[in-house]
Amino acid sequence: MYISYPVFDYGRITRSLAGRDARPIYQGLGGLHGRHGSVRDFPEPNNCWKPGSTAKPDWSKTIVVVEAKLIIPATCTGSIIAKTIVRDWVPGGGHSIWAKSIRFGVSDGTHTGGLEKATTLRNHGPGGAYGRWIEFEKKIPWDGHSCTATNDLFVYVKSGQFTFIEIGFYPRVESARGVLIDKSLDPAIRLKPCNNLIPIRSPYTPGVESQRYRNLPESERKQVNQDVDRRFREETGVARTLDWNKPKDRPLLRHWLRIRDSVMRERQRLEEEKERKRLLEALQKNIEETCTLLKELDSTVEEVCKLHGADSDLCQKHKFKALEEREKHERYYGRCP
Repeated sequence: MYISYPVFDYGRITRSLAGRDARPIYQGLGGLHGRHGSVRDFPEPNNCWKPGSTAKPDWSKTIVVVEAKLIIPATCTGSIIAKTIVRDWVPGGGHSIWAKSIRFGVSDGTHTGGLEKATTLRNHGPGGAYGRWIEFEKKIPWDGHSCTATNDLFVYVKSGQFTFIEIGFYPRVESARGVLIDKSLDPAIRLKPCNNLIPIRSPYTPGVESQRYRNLPESERKQVNQDVDRRFREETGVARTLDWNKPKDRPLLRHWLRIRDSVMRERQRLEEEKERKRLLEALQKNIEETCTLLKELDSTVEEVCKLHGADSDLCQKHKFKALEEREKHERYYGRCP
C-alpha cells in the first residue's frame, strides 16, 4: 500500500500500484533543465535486523517513504543536485524515534561511506502529526572543466551500525553547442530491511555457495532462481531482464549473485537444522527404547532373584549387570522417566 500525503504538493505524481518497483515522480521540467525522481515504500522490518532473529520484513506495511531526486540545472554554471528525502511515517499518525538516529553515507558504490547528518530535519504537519521529513542533499560535480556529467553518486541511509537503503544517482548530461542534453536516469532505490546492506558495486567473488548451486539438480536450481528473482525485485525494484553484455547491468547481476549465495546459505542452514532434528528424534527414540529394555531387565532380575534366592550368586550377578547398564544410561542421557 502506498501512502498519500495531502500536505505535499509536488505537482503531477505518477504512482504504480501494480508492484513495488521504484517509480517516477516528476513529469515536466518545473523551470529547471530536468528533474528525475523515484520513490519507494520502506516496509516494517519486524526487528529482523537483530542478530539471530528469524523474523522477515512485512512488505504490506509501510513505516518510511523514501524519495530520491536528481536535479539538472539549465546551464553548466549551475549545480547538479542529488537529494534524498526520508519521510518517517507511523501508521495512525505521529512519528517514530528512528528519524533522529538516521545518518547518511556517500560513496562511488563500492562502500557505504561515512556518517553524515541530515541537511534538514523537520516535523511534518501540526505537532509532527504526519511524521518527520528528513532531507540529505549533495552536489554532483561536472566532469572536469567540461559541461558534461557522468559521475555516479551513491547515498546510503543508516541507523546505528546498520545500513538499510542505497540510492544510486546517475547523471548523464552532454553539451551540444552550449545547449545541455539531459539523458540522466531516474535514481535507483534499493531496500534491505533486515541485514546490513552490501554496496551494489562491491566486487563479487564466487565461493562455496556458488559451487553448491552448480551441484544442484536443474529443478532445484530453478526453485532457487525464482526465490532469488523475487528477493532481487523487492530489494532493488528492478523487474526487467538483465544482460551481462550491458555494462550498466553488471553491478545488478553481481548483486543477484550475492543474493543467490545468501539463499544457498539459508538452504544449507535449513538442511542442517533438518538433519539435527532428525538426529534428535532418532536419539529420543533410542533413549525410549533403552529405557524400555532397562525396565524389562529389572523384571528379569526380579524373576531370577525370586527363583534362585536374593542371596544367590546368579541373582547378585544379574543385579550388578542391571545396575551397570542403568548407570551407563544415566551418565549420558539422564534418568529414565
